[in-house]
Amino acid sequence: MPVADPINRHPGVPAPTTSRRAPAMRGSLVEGAIFVTALLLLVLAAMLVRVIPIRHLLARLGTPLGPVACSPLVTRRQIYRARLIRRAISRAAALSPFRADCLPQALVGAVLCRRLGVSCAVHLGVTAAPIAAHAWLCAGPVAITGGEGCNDFTPIACFLMIAQG
Repeated sequence: MPVADPINRHPGVPAPTTSRRAPAMRGSLVEGAIFVTALLLLVLAAMLVRVIPIRHLLARLGTPLGPVACSPLVTRRQIYRARLIRRAISRAAALSPFRADCLPQALVGAVLCRRLGVSCAVHLGVTAAPIAAHAWLCAGPVAITGGEGCNDFTPIACFLMIAQG
């Protein structure tokens, strides 16, 4: 004789699995939504970088701190969200029909951080030999965009955005 399931209280009927799948589905939907948003913003940012003077774009990034390197303190939740943003931008950059180098990625990351309540800092840096420029975005210990090789660049500007709430 089958034993009654304590959840359903009906013998032979398996326990519902929706409660176990719901968090995974929500995560997938959230990641998918962030990815689609990142892809659309990346295409827009790649075009804007080519037509709008950089000073106008930088004015919207946050509080200018000058030539410093900093990373704002973030909560565990913000670290989780920053990693979601990093993953979405990385995937979107690989699929972008435009050249999505470091500056458009940093701009998109800053927009997504603002929307998702993640404190972040956008950095601009240069090297002397060979002459090169780089932009990177970080939130606490998470290098959201451009983290690879950022130690080779001397910071010339930092824009800090503290999440509200």
